[in-house]
Amino acid sequence: MNLKIYRGTHEIGGTCVGISAGKTRILVDLGMPLVSPKDKKQKLDTSGFKKLKATDLLELGILPKVPGLYDEHDPCAIDAILLSHPHQDHYGLLGYVRKDIPVYIGEPAKRLIDASDIFLPGKTLLTNTKLVTPGKTFQIGDFKISSYLMDHSAFDSLSFLIEAEGKKVFYSGDFRAHGRKAGL
Repeated sequence: MNLKIYRGTHEIGGTCVGISAGKTRILVDLGMPLVSPKDKKQKLDTSGFKKLKATDLLELGILPKVPGLYDEHDPCAIDAILLSHPHQDHYGLLGYVRKDIPVYIGEPAKRLIDASDIFLPGKTLLTNTKLVTPGKTFQIGDFKISSYLMDHSAFDSLSFLIEAEGKKVFYSGDFRAHGRKAGL
């Protein structure tokens, strides 16, 4: 199993992690960065994103450079995207992803993102979704994935235990360990 962190190690937000095993490649989260890639002290202004294409955002350093993720003319190199929770810094760039890549998401989180789309300049338009039930295990190619509820301010936050090739990775998403669901 190999991991590649595209974004999220030196900043809060904009999370995107690639994991591969065998012939299967997945991404966990594809979030909008909170700060400008050129000046980490400046908040990212997303007001003009509605007019921009994926190629524009790649040039600006907003979209992570993941081969086959955006252009429908390139061979698809990603088998699925797991979404941990419905905060923009974890799902905000999904609207630029090719539509044939399935997004694994909790049903309440999907409903919340669908309802929020009317207020946001860049539409997510989740059309190819696979619903995840917390506490259930599912398979994506060479990966066995177990989902768990996570204590976070976002409704329906999930964490994932991802297993392949005799190795395990636990992706927590965001958590706070206090509040009404601290025991999770």
